[in-house]
Amino acid sequence: MAKLHTESGLQAACHTWFHNSLPQYRGLGFMIHNDGAKHGIQAAQDKARGLVAGLPDWCLMVPCQASHFLPHGWLHGLFVEFKTATGRRSAIQQKRHDQLRGQGYRVELVQGLAHFQELITAYLARA
Repeated sequence: MAKLHTESGLQAACHTWFHNSLPQYRGLGFMIHNDGAKHGIQAAQDKARGLVAGLPDWCLMVPCQASHFLPHGWLHGLFVEFKTATGRRSAIQQKRHDQLRGQGYRVELVQGLAHFQELITAYLARA
């Protein structure tokens, strides 16, 4: 069982639930490898290949009908940022999340498995 008190454990538990509960969407929900834990040559190589600071942890590439307040009526996909109960978004994360929202994506902060399950279920109900 994943350790839900860490961001990586929460992400693993959420993705496992998604993968096992919604097989029709397998491959459309995935992690964004952006942990920033590397140094030196590896960090430079990652940046050269397109690593972008502040991107969310997980993405669901399924469009859905948006709420009535969005002019185009559809969201292109869903991005999820996982945080522990005490975790907070950094300034660069908030900037990237705002950019994604401006391009028609939904971005949500998730701090628990139940919240993720509710979010995905509600989102896919509009797909």
